[in-house]
Amino acid sequence: MDTIMQAVRLVENNQVEKALEKLENFLPLADEEEKYTIAQLYLQWGYLTESSEILHQLLEIYPEETELRIMLAQIYTELEQDEEAIQQLSMIDADDESYVQALVQLADLYQSQGIFEVAEQKLLTAKRIQPDEKVIDFALGELYYSIGEYQHAIVYYERLGQIEFAEVSITERLAESYASAGKYEEALQFYKESDLKTPDALFKYGITAQQAERSDIAIYTWEKVIHLDPYYHTAYYPLAKAYEEEELLDKAYKTAQKRSRYG
Repeated sequence: MDTIMQAVRLVENNQVEKALEKLENFLPLADEEEKYTIAQLYLQWGYLTESSEILHQLLEIYPEETELRIMLAQIYTELEQDEEAIQQLSMIDADDESYVQALVQLADLYQSQGIFEVAEQKLLTAKRIQPDEKVIDFALGELYYSIGEYQHAIVYYERLGQIEFAEVSITERLAESYASAGKYEEALQFYKESDLKTPDALFKYGITAQQAERSDIAIYTWEKVIHLDPYYHTAYYPLAKAYEEEELLDKAYKTAQKRSRYG
């Protein structure tokens, strides 16, 4: 392991080529554990082909070691070789401890290919095996959200019981899901709890507020959109119309003028 640690230190000191040369020279002498460590490092550093070559060698020796297949599937996914990734994951048996992880990864792959029914089946199978696993609830929520099954998405997002998961704002997802399902008051509550930073998210908040007949919130939100991005053309018309409905005719006129200026 001394040679491997030397390579790690070289990378930390931005001497990547020297590190790779050191590992390449060491590989023929390395035992299986050391080869696995090198494969992990290659994967971490982005040398996917080199990592996969070692993993395939190890699989020939340890064909039942599912962690190797999980890593290979990750590499194939990053290389956009989905069929190879699916093949590796599909070889993991139902009685293996990595089976649920494989199902979740398979669902993600099938979802990316637009094969939503198979993705759903994989996730529901995983859910039956581990009913309290939040990763599965999140994956189901994301799947249903992506295909417009908002009522189903709401069920799984709410089971998470948290504001954010995997760097995704769950409150914002719930707000958009409730709004898309026509439940505008519920959507507003979640929008209020969300930390909305992008013009797109704020614009949707304004649309929801308008649907809920809360023109005060809609006006405030669309004003914020235009402040953040004066070239966000979509916000000008509904804002001007909202001003007009509130009989703020001067503001409506000035907003229409701004729209022309930034057109």
